[in-house]
Amino acid sequence: MKKCRNLFFGILTMLIVLSLSGTASAHVGRVTKELEYRNIRVSLDGETLNLKDASGNHVEPFMFDGTNYLPVRALAETLGLDVTWDGSTSTIVLTSPTEPRNAVPTTPETIKGTTGKFQREIEYRNISVTLDGKELDFKNSAGNSIEPFMMSGSNYLPVRALAEALGLKVAWDGSTNTIRLSSVKTYIVTRVV
Repeated sequence: MKKCRNLFFGILTMLIVLSLSGTASAHVGRVTKELEYRNIRVSLDGETLNLKDASGNHVEPFMFDGTNYLPVRALAETLGLDVTWDGSTSTIVLTSPTEPRNAVPTTPETIKGTTGKFQREIEYRNISVTLDGKELDFKNSAGNSIEPFMMSGSNYLPVRALAEALGLKVAWDGSTNTIRLSSVKTYIVTRVV
């Protein structure tokens, strides 16, 4: 009886240790991924967006595991949000502007995008994202949590997850390799029949 009890506690202890280490490794660490660039464009309400990183360089989405990724800053700033990075808490802070901004910057169709597959190291750092003080929770189409990752000093998220969290509708046009974002219009009911 004592041997069975010791065996039971040994197995239980091992399961607890494995579950805790599995959880920690899911949120932190470096991995190498094959990224695929397909000259993917992003449009908002029919206008091609001019997406730039913090240094003002043109950026474009890439794919891995069947999902399109883009720097959080590129899409958020293009949509008029202020973006800051809190390195002490690994938090991307998005805030709505206090004053209206100019129109969304668009780009001519002449910019040639990147094509090809490249091996890149990405880093998961348990990064969180807040919008106007509220933490955003990103999910994929299956309802699973999606984590931002860092690559070459920029934080990345799936375009769909970020756009939907910001209240946009998302569609993929495979014939033109374009991610089509649409503003969601809201209406106030003033009369009910």
